[in-house]
Amino acid sequence: MTYHVWTLIGRQNTRKGSTIRALSGIDRDKDVEIMLCSKQQIRIRVRVSSVNEKLDAPTADDWIRDLEQQPGNSGIRRNMLIAVRLGRGQPHEAETYLQAMAAAGYDLQSIVILGEPTPDWAKALGAPFSDIQDVSVPTNEIARQVRTMWGWD
Repeated sequence: MTYHVWTLIGRQNTRKGSTIRALSGIDRDKDVEIMLCSKQQIRIRVRVSSVNEKLDAPTADDWIRDLEQQPGNSGIRRNMLIAVRLGRGQPHEAETYLQAMAAAGYDLQSIVILGEPTPDWAKALGAPFSDIQDVSVPTNEIARQVRTMWGWD
């Protein structure tokens, strides 16, 4: 299985989940078909809440292992849109999750940091990256910027 992952990263209250809802049109985690502004349709697993948000969140390695063991994932391409929270602390820091995905062979399509400049560790992953530092604008404006960055417009 190959995962192609688009990621929003930010601290608490930087509109990660709201932006994912605006991008996907859904309000809870699930697999959906979305149509890009180019009229291309893609099937994508959307995770609205940050993968490391809860106090009992799995470690990065456990999270990847759970993804790999889900039925129906063998030998197929999967697209995934996720949020990861900055500032959770080890072993639940955003950096740990992104590094684990890269080590597992996931194709990191893009990383967008919300609310602050892109950290050096994110740049070092080799994936396209960008940041939106002003998250005081309406969520649909953040989503518009993200769609442009990702070529989803």
